[in-house]
Amino acid sequence: MPHYLQDSLEPVIDKLDLTERQKSFIKGRWLDQLIYADKRASRDQKKYFRLRMVTIVGGVIVPALVSLNNLENTKLRNAIGWVTFATSLTVAISAAVEEFFQYGESYRRFRNTAEGMKIEGWSFFQLSGPYEDATSHAAAYKTFATHVENIIKKDVEGYNAEMMQKKELEQEEETPQIVTQSVQTVEKIETTVATSVEEVTPKPEVEVPVAAKVETVAPEPEVPKTPEVSTAEEEE
Repeated sequence: MPHYLQDSLEPVIDKLDLTERQKSFIKGRWLDQLIYADKRASRDQKKYFRLRMVTIVGGVIVPALVSLNNLENTKLRNAIGWVTFATSLTVAISAAVEEFFQYGESYRRFRNTAEGMKIEGWSFFQLSGPYEDATSHAAAYKTFATHVENIIKKDVEGYNAEMMQKKELEQEEETPQIVTQSVQTVEKIETTVATSVEEVTPKPEVEVPVAAKVETVAPEPEVPKTPEVSTAEEEE
């Protein structure tokens, strides 16, 4: 399906005092990139607005539903609980999807690129702005081609810089978590090793002090007493 920009700009390009090759370049490079950027800007804008609308409206509804949890009707209270859960889940998913795909940043970037291409194209068609000193479109063609490539290059570099910055931020956020997990792992290993060493190492015997030892002395055998002989018996 032809884009509205294609329908309106191709007749203008065909009427320029340029060679067919130059016209093909304008259509294949400038117009094609302009249509692509305009489509992406419109598409990402719609997705961004929808996701943000779900997040905003859902964020307002959830507290109102939570305030209804004190109803005496058990069935109604349970139903409201499930609705609250579903709404909260929808809000969380909507916010996560928008954060992951960055539709807001994407639509702004493509919109800026599309508007920049439009400004450059209309300035070239009307020989105004940076082309006002040119005597014809053929004379201004090289300057126009250079400006178009610079706009595309700037868009690509901006995208790469944005991705690098996002990656660095993610790494900075992940680094403390990795360090914390590493410290916890090391502590667990040290605790496990210490416990294993205690189990393997034999415990030293406790020596009892000499003074504390109880000496067991065998009782001396009793010597039987010899019966005494009286003096009278001896005389007899």
